[in-house]
Amino acid sequence: MNQQTFEDLLSRLVDNQLTKEEHAQLELHLLNAPDARAQYLEYMDMQNLLLLEMEKKDHILKDAPKVINIDNVVRMQRKRSVRIATLSAVAVLILTGIILGLLATDKKTPPLAFRTSAGTQYTLTHSSEAGADTSAKTMHHGSRLQVSQGVVEFTFESGVKAIILAPADLTLYNDKTVSLKEGNAWFKVPKGAEGFTVKTKQMDVVDLGTEFGVLSSPQYPDEVHVLRGKVKITSLTGHKEELEATAQQGFSIEHSGHIAETDFRSDLFLTELPKGLAYAHWSFDQVKDGAFTADGSMPELLSGSARPVSTDAHSMQTDGKVGKGVRFDAKPTNTLVSQWYNLPSDQAGSLCCWVKVDQTSLKEHGTGLVAWGVSKQSFDGWSGNIKLALSPEGTVSLLGFNSSFRSNIHVADGHWHHIAATYKANQGQPEVNLYLDGRKVSCDRAILASENTPSIHRTPQSNRIIQEVLFGSNIKNTNPIKGSLDEIYIFKGVIDETTIKQLANGLSYTPEKTK
Repeated sequence: MNQQTFEDLLSRLVDNQLTKEEHAQLELHLLNAPDARAQYLEYMDMQNLLLLEMEKKDHILKDAPKVINIDNVVRMQRKRSVRIATLSAVAVLILTGIILGLLATDKKTPPLAFRTSAGTQYTLTHSSEAGADTSAKTMHHGSRLQVSQGVVEFTFESGVKAIILAPADLTLYNDKTVSLKEGNAWFKVPKGAEGFTVKTKQMDVVDLGTEFGVLSSPQYPDEVHVLRGKVKITSLTGHKEELEATAQQGFSIEHSGHIAETDFRSDLFLTELPKGLAYAHWSFDQVKDGAFTADGSMPELLSGSARPVSTDAHSMQTDGKVGKGVRFDAKPTNTLVSQWYNLPSDQAGSLCCWVKVDQTSLKEHGTGLVAWGVSKQSFDGWSGNIKLALSPEGTVSLLGFNSSFRSNIHVADGHWHHIAATYKANQGQPEVNLYLDGRKVSCDRAILASENTPSIHRTPQSNRIIQEVLFGSNIKNTNPIKGSLDEIYIFKGVIDETTIKQLANGLSYTPEKTK
């Protein structure tokens, strides 16, 4: 409400000319605007003083008649008294309503508390009205939560539950509306909480009694996947289409604003809070349906089973560092290939494994241990691949971010060694650390030439620029390894040195011990 409208409503309130709708409009404005309340009280005080002053001066007006009818005087005094009493009563009622309204609001809209998995890193900022305390894990209306790694769980007062996987950028508008600028988010809306809304830059998703997931990114088309019930989708760009999506349907927003149907994927989302960072683990202890199974808390784990190109998986099992491991014979036919694409190369991550190779088994150009992605640039300019490798001399290196990060530690001695690498972008520059047998080792960065052509554009559901994870070779299944691997871990986020030492001691990942 602008100032002119506000002053006009105040004037008409004094003259008892407000309609019910205008009175409700004024009351709502007073409830939400502290400055307006102060102006209202000042205005009413002034009106009361003017009325009293007029009463004092009425009898000395020069043009007043010599004889005044006492009945008229009494009638005017009563009218003024009633008017003053009415205005005072209105003021009391409005202020009482404001106070009760604020109390009721505090009772109905407590801060939104959230929980995080171990290893989660986030930044919480509040609006000026919510205050500056960011130490507690609570959000108020206008609060913004930016998660660089990890998983966050919300439970709203209405019963709505949300699980959000980093990287994520979330703003709480009110109890029924959130803005998701970026993130992988799952929502479960109970009966009675219909109308819950998720806003992204490309679409509005309004719940109509359902369970659904949203993928939002500043670089790629947003998507919604309906697990149960139905939602209303409205695109916010171009054509600004609208439709209702029902269970087992997935949709993405094209650049034109068209809402396009895509393959439904329920496995893209986490539906419960993991104890630690989302991860995938291959122990090579079990073979199922001709492939080595994966476990952990990462989405799409069913797609993570590692299958030999054309060799029997059982024949590749060997004695590992912990239980069984997998043995490679430098042939492309027994490279392990997953159907797992959920590993962007431009986000924080960690990679660990046990390796056992001889110097004589290394090829002229070295060999890949674990690799994924493509050899072209991603949209932020970095190369779209990550590869943990051994050089021809048997030293460990991590390739990614248009660079090779090389250590001077030799591991090609025929013994088991634990290798770990962590990586992330820090203020636009890559930050990579290498570890050997639980100890951090120095590494040098060498800039690599990369193709300047942009990488293929894919939606989040088809995982954008990412290709499957390979074990035992380079990305294009070249230079396969001759040696053994065991206990491979891939984390969606940077793990700490305590966790790395834990894994280097032959223990399984237990996030409860790393909090």
